[in-house]
Amino acid sequence: MSYDLAIIGGGTGGYTAAIRAAKNGLNVLLIEKEQLGGTCLHKGCIPTKAMLESSGFYHRMAQADEYGIELTEKPVFSLEKMMQRKDKIVNQLHQGIQYLMRKNKIALEKGTGKISGRAGESFTVEIQKADDILLVEAKAVILATGSVPVIPSSIACRDGLIVTSDHMMSMKTLPKKAAILGGGVIGAEFATILHELGVEVSIIEQQDRLLPQEDEEISKELTRLLKRKGIRLHLQSRLDLAGVKTSGIGVTLPIQNLASNQVVTEEADLLLLAVGRKNKVSGLGLEELGIDVSKGFVPVDAYQETAIKGVYAIGDIAGSFQLAHVASHQAIIAVDRIRGAEAEPYIPEYVPRCVYTNPQVASIGLNEKEAIERGLDIRIGKFPFKGIGKALIHGETDGFVKLISDASTDRLLGVHMIGPDVSELIGEQALGMLLEATAWEVSSAIHPHPTLIEILGEAALATEGQEING
Repeated sequence: MSYDLAIIGGGTGGYTAAIRAAKNGLNVLLIEKEQLGGTCLHKGCIPTKAMLESSGFYHRMAQADEYGIELTEKPVFSLEKMMQRKDKIVNQLHQGIQYLMRKNKIALEKGTGKISGRAGESFTVEIQKADDILLVEAKAVILATGSVPVIPSSIACRDGLIVTSDHMMSMKTLPKKAAILGGGVIGAEFATILHELGVEVSIIEQQDRLLPQEDEEISKELTRLLKRKGIRLHLQSRLDLAGVKTSGIGVTLPIQNLASNQVVTEEADLLLLAVGRKNKVSGLGLEELGIDVSKGFVPVDAYQETAIKGVYAIGDIAGSFQLAHVASHQAIIAVDRIRGAEAEPYIPEYVPRCVYTNPQVASIGLNEKEAIERGLDIRIGKFPFKGIGKALIHGETDGFVKLISDASTDRLLGVHMIGPDVSELIGEQALGMLLEATAWEVSSAIHPHPTLIEILGEAALATEGQEING
């Protein structure tokens, strides 16, 4: 069997590439060893946001009296029903992807794929199936194998006691007390879910703030707000993994403060390992082709092509942001390049990033430190949500927007937000960055009132000290 394109991995990047290629006349094979949709659909983006929707709704019901609603009985939360709702959403989307494969006449093979050699100008792709091995030829190959949670070598998962984010997708009971190792995106989001459901939560993080990759002011504000909510933070601290002890009902955690060297012992019903994700680059036949994956990712150019012409890598394994929308964007770039169409290069500064904590965090472009390190002369405009009428109406006034522009050209360099529904606001700035918008253009755009998005106009005005309501 011969194909124009073989894609190894059927997650967001893989199925996007398959659809894009099929719609443009290519004969496509998509190889997936588990379920179409990958981590994003089954263990990441979609199920966690469904869980956050349930936990957030439950949490807001406790504030019903502030909105003039008197509940005669205390709301009762059902973990089983929350998980059923999550599964229903995932299943509906999974069925939709399967329909798109049929609609676009995309060939599917269930198994583990790798490039086993070259045959003239084509590649031989080996597919390890349940009971046999299938060999196919493809003129081009896209690798979209994604990533898996990191499990430190000095500790092992234990059902119901020591888990990763994958295990949380099949959670049967809520712990009374949970400890989370890692204060990045995954750790902070699960801390939000558990805390809003009434679980006592601790986060152990080696840095001095949560979300250390975000703009410092944003991450410090989230750190302050989650601490104020009652989440216990062990910052500048490490967990002695070798000293972790489990019993039938809980986990004992020795936590060392890196500044004072003092060790405290904490008990928890659950330890969630949220220390990052490891790219799945082994077993793909890349070393044999001469592609260096020693740094844990597949090196690519701005169009996602590896050092071997005709072999592309997209998504997590390509070494950029581990985000589903990055994978799908890179998929389109790679396919357009393969079919000889004009393609725009991938630009990391144009990627919006969202964290679904409460309050949410969203950002795009350079943060203040990065801009200064590049030697740029910058202007900064900040505006708080407490000055926005719609935020008061929502009853969510924590947070602010920080806009960074070039002092000489006024061009947007970065936008950083913490506050209500900022994941829905960052899209305007993604378009602005793509169109090389200036702060003046953002401030001159008419933002409807009353809306949360008004804050972007105010922050843009603030770069010149001209904000109206602050």
